[in-house]
Amino acid sequence: MNKSANKSSGGPNMTSKEKKVIGAYYKRRFYNGRTVFARAVDYIALRVILLIACYLWFAVNVQSLAMAAVLTIASVTAISIFAELVKSIRFEKFCLREKERLRRKLFTESLALMPKAEFLCIVREYIKANAAEFAGESLVYTAQTIAPVDEETVLSACRTAAKKGRVSLFIFSASSVSREARALAARYENINVAFIPSDILCASASSQKAMPSDADIAAYIIKQNEQRITRRKKAFSEPFGAARSARYILVAAALFTLSFFVKYTLYYRVLAGACISLAALSFYIGHAPSAASKNA
Repeated sequence: MNKSANKSSGGPNMTSKEKKVIGAYYKRRFYNGRTVFARAVDYIALRVILLIACYLWFAVNVQSLAMAAVLTIASVTAISIFAELVKSIRFEKFCLREKERLRRKLFTESLALMPKAEFLCIVREYIKANAAEFAGESLVYTAQTIAPVDEETVLSACRTAAKKGRVSLFIFSASSVSREARALAARYENINVAFIPSDILCASASSQKAMPSDADIAAYIIKQNEQRITRRKKAFSEPFGAARSARYILVAAALFTLSFFVKYTLYYRVLAGACISLAALSFYIGHAPSAASKNA
């Protein structure tokens, strides 16, 4: 399994930390977001259940309890090795599928963000590679947008084709095509509308040189991981912002005041002390110099 993760890490020029980040990404996707702790608990629980089940079965069918214990350990070990082998094969195939999915995703994003001239160059290369499809009176229409092709785009393209007297219309899109757009295109009887969305461009040989490399995919995963860490830090530090210290102090003052009028005085004052601690922590986090300012 580790070999599969290293194959998907983007190349030998990457540091061990970057390879670890990429390997963790594939594992997290493979296990549907479950943490290492959750996977470890599942692993142990399944083995314990399997151990008990095997022992009970062998204890009933084998006269010697010692032999039943030996057979149980051997069976659990063999099943575990087989399960890990199957999981390793599945993980390797998943890494290939996930890398291809990311490659298509990055390619689709690049189609919408690249300059118009580059997008038209990819369209021209596709037309040259499939010249037989574009023979006759046809019109090529491009939609370089991130959003799927909608009805307005189809309507504009069909109007342009009708104005120029074309019977065939090819709409090249940097994204996908909506269901409503396809339904509208099917309603035109005098114009044959064909869509060339990003997934078809991605599969064409003429677009292979524009496809993201393994290094691009690795860089994308690392960037996504950095953004995820930033979001987690922000979510953790948000309750302790500098603006919240005054609120904690007000709550502490209210609790301390109420402690003189209630039965459980000690508990209220303990909670007031906890609020004062949170206020001090918020003040420290809000006014502590950041790493960037220290380096400056």
